[in-house]
Amino acid sequence: MATEPRIRVSAILRWGGRILLCRHEKEGRGEYWLLPGGGVNSGESLVRALHRELSEEVGVGADVPVEGPVAIVDSIAPVRSFAAKHVVHSIFSGDL
Repeated sequence: MATEPRIRVSAILRWGGRILLCRHEKEGRGEYWLLPGGGVNSGESLVRALHRELSEEVGVGADVPVEGPVAIVDSIAPVRSFAAKHVVHSIFSGDL
């Protein structure tokens, strides 16, 4: 069954030679690390969605300037996977 692509924004946030990552845990899958970010709501600009997600996930607000997108990547789950999933990632960058 085909699904509409989901749009996700994230940021490469640099600080003192390091990059900020968020640790996630899901039952049965263990722990994994992602760039901070999340989904874009209908009618929401990419930059507005990014600032909202950064505020929710890491407490960084709209005062952090971001550039980009610096990369756009899509991921499509293999046909035999449990759930059909297509995500378009818009990645921005900034300095903390």
